[in-house]
Amino acid sequence: SVEDSNTIEDEKFTCFIHLERLKPTATEGNPDYFTINTDAWVSGGLRFGCMRKDETWNCDRSCYPFDGTFPDWSNKTYLTFLAKIEGGIDADCRPTITLTGGGWPRKNSNAIVLEKSFVDYGYLIRDEWRRVLIPLDVLMTTEWDLIDVYGMHFGTCGTSHEKPQPKYHIASLSVTNNAIELISNPPSSSPSVYVTNDQLLATHRFVHTNWYPVYRPEIEPKGHLWVAAEKNLWPNLGTADPQTVTILIPKDQAVVYSGADAIKYDKIIVRGLLTIQPNNSDVFLTTNTIIVEREGVLDIKTDNNSPYTITLEIDGALDVLKDPQQTMVGILALEGSLSITGNNVVTKMAGLIDDAIAGSTVLKVNGVDLGFEL
Repeated sequence: SVEDSNTIEDEKFTCFIHLERLKPTATEGNPDYFTINTDAWVSGGLRFGCMRKDETWNCDRSCYPFDGTFPDWSNKTYLTFLAKIEGGIDADCRPTITLTGGGWPRKNSNAIVLEKSFVDYGYLIRDEWRRVLIPLDVLMTTEWDLIDVYGMHFGTCGTSHEKPQPKYHIASLSVTNNAIELISNPPSSSPSVYVTNDQLLATHRFVHTNWYPVYRPEIEPKGHLWVAAEKNLWPNLGTADPQTVTILIPKDQAVVYSGADAIKYDKIIVRGLLTIQPNNSDVFLTTNTIIVEREGVLDIKTDNNSPYTITLEIDGALDVLKDPQQTMVGILALEGSLSITGNNVVTKMAGLIDDAIAGSTVLKVNGVDLGFEL
């Protein structure tokens, strides 16, 4: 039988790398939590697969997956775990992770720095568990597709680093095909967070797991016009250059839009109530972004059996300077309420007759005329 070597008693057969030198620890009563130390010369980590073979060359002592084989992660999608970090972490010393394996001679994966899009809030800290999500394809190299994983290594910062070396606290390590939703990193090193009692000082608001810029008239580019609804009526502007006008529905306003405005708005910000609904004619509205703020309500609806339609066209370009996370094009319910209702659509999906080819301008589908426009 194959024994489980997930222990720290015997350096020769332990699943920890450099046990005597680095003295990694596992918390008693919690096998999913362990601490990996490093020094200036070597990294720490875990071994996988067979650790010892008997005289008949059969594996009799094994680390994960505890059956004598080395794990194959080529058909998996994500590596996830919880992490905390200690040590002299700075611009020249970043926490890293690599894999080794692929038979002999050993192959190395790409090294991943545990920060930015891989970690909650974009970086690890000492006093709080943060989630890590690493797509396994970014660890893969042209030489190795993560078959037969032998070891997982948490990196040292080397002999030139004069501060304490990294110390990694790791829990709930898993390889999975299911992604977890990380909390995104702040858009700047010190954003002024949206708070209800001091909104005017905010540069960004934090909703669920993401940061969103706060928009106000005084921070718009020159020539941009903000127009607030009054007397529960949609503003009548006549004409305006594309993406130069923001419509604001204040908290005390309840506006019904039933028009076919030719203006291409930049933003529509809803803090009160905005209903988009036909009134004896089709409705058309073009904008870059609709933002439904906290306590705001956006209701897009047609009555049962109404012959009229609503066309809401999102026409805008991503701006990586203003919006580095590229989240601000479309309809965003930032703690506001959004509802969209209308007549039942008889045909919701249709299969393709031919394969979709990159660069083609035509899609051929089975079934009735769906009324799609490309």
